[in-house]
Amino acid sequence: MTTFAEIIKKTGMSVPAFARAFNIPYNTVSSWVRGERNPPEYVLELIEYKINKEAEEAERRKAMTKSEMIGIIANSPVCETPLKELKKMTKEEIEDMFDMLGEYEEEYYNTLYNGHASFGD
Repeated sequence: MTTFAEIIKKTGMSVPAFARAFNIPYNTVSSWVRGERNPPEYVLELIEYKINKEAEEAERRKAMTKSEMIGIIANSPVCETPLKELKKMTKEEIEDMFDMLGEYEEEYYNTLYNGHASFGD
């Protein structure tokens, strides 16, 4: 099992950035780093899992072509940009839209499942 210090080092994040990214109180993370306390084993496993999943996703996304990203965006229930306009965008613009898409879709599906509308107000 990986130690907390190894996990933080692997991310390259500062303690405050790590605390924000994982929604863990700063004082808790600081005490783990200083070795005053140890995080529960399951917390270490969950953090490591999230870091690995995000790295895999970043690699997968890096390998995607502009056309593949456009296909995913165009078929999203939250995309209102016509396909013709998507094709005119640069790869960087498409990547930015692709990143935002995940956030919008999460809110869209939460609205559907929770049965109330807060999306797009």
